Amino acid sequence: MTTERLILDALFADDCALMAYPEAFFQPTPLPTITIEGTELRTVEHFKYLGSFISSDGSLDKKISTRIRKASQSIGRLRTRVMNHRIIKKSTKIKVYKPVVLTSLLYGCETWTLYRKHLK
Repeated sequence: MTTERLILDALFADDCALMAYPEAFFQPTPLPTITIEGTELRTVEHFKYLGSFISSDGSLDKKISTRIRKASQSIGRLRTRVMNHRIIKKSTKIKVYKPVVLTSLLYGCETWTLYRKHLK
């Protein structure tokens, strides 16, 4: 069976994501085949777009764990270069921490719908 559906594209620099209405995201078994101009699109559970993960089930788990990992990496790099130095004032450390670590952690959070498990 062949069905036509509207698929939108989101383009930014060298990133591209194709978005479809729910029937393309929450796919029944067997998975439908989506073909555009003779090229069959691969179905994926999640993909990275503009530094964030988008999951086919709408879950934020991978996105949140990625943000936590990035913030942890940032604080790790800051610890050796800034935080452990006694000469640097606490106020300066905070001025560095906020834009480096907090932005890594909270990037895109204004669009998240959090559940209790995420808040823990």
